[in-house]
Amino acid sequence: MKRLSALVGLLMLPTLIGCAPRSQPAARAVARASAAAVFARMEANRAAAQAEPLAELYGVTDTDLSCEQAQQLAYRTVERMGYRVTSATRATPGETGAIQARQTRSGQTALVQVTIQCQPQGVIVDAASLSTLDVASPTPHPLVTDYHEREAPRLTKNRPPPTTYFRRAFYSLFHGLADQVKRYGPEGQVYVHIRPLPPMEAELLFGVHTPDIFIVAVEVANRTQQTYVFDTEQVHLLSATGGTVRALAEKDAASLPPPMVSQALAAHVATHGYLYYPAGEYLSVQGYLTEVQSQERQGFQIEF
Repeated sequence: MKRLSALVGLLMLPTLIGCAPRSQPAARAVARASAAAVFARMEANRAAAQAEPLAELYGVTDTDLSCEQAQQLAYRTVERMGYRVTSATRATPGETGAIQARQTRSGQTALVQVTIQCQPQGVIVDAASLSTLDVASPTPHPLVTDYHEREAPRLTKNRPPPTTYFRRAFYSLFHGLADQVKRYGPEGQVYVHIRPLPPMEAELLFGVHTPDIFIVAVEVANRTQQTYVFDTEQVHLLSATGGTVRALAEKDAASLPPPMVSQALAAHVATHGYLYYPAGEYLSVQGYLTEVQSQERQGFQIEF
């Protein structure tokens, strides 16, 4: 009887705390209303996502690139993706440029197009596939589409899939090349950056404390079509007391990673490393690179 009384008490608890249970029809009505509200919100979110301009997702708007740079990068991006450019029109302020290309794989040909707009607020680059659907069939093109099969019946030539492998891949590769341009400068020059490495950063990187060694981080990028030799033995520091100081040999910095070595940099190749010098106060670094074919030297001097 005690167990039965406890069970009855639990069943009556909602009533005792002022939450009387609704009738079954009323509860079902509330559940239907809640579900309808949830589905309405989901549908609104889906519609908003579909209405979002694709350029905001996989287009490129860049205020740091010039019109010429954007066109060069777009052309190089398409070629690096394995497409053969079939036509190209130059972009100018007020005139949209376009690059069309094709790729054939396993008997299927994919046609793509990249547009470039040069506007006062920056360049706008966008990529699109011209062959997402076969003309005589609703079958998606196997090379460039990536939407779910359930979407196929709703697609027409006037309503292509929301995005493509080509568009997303172009976006990623173009951004990577653009970052190189912003970091290393435009085509046709060699980029050299040398900076002192603070002792705390050096200790973090290498796990050793070296108060008797002055470390510099070196980064060189060849943005030309020629081959250059970077001779690390010719990279000297200018001391605050006067005179130049040569880099230490590897045996004199045995606790650190091997220093950067002299090397030839082919076209569009970059390299980086570290050079070690005796501890001291330095004002700048100087050196040169040698163009292989002409043997001409290009000097540099960087203030610290």
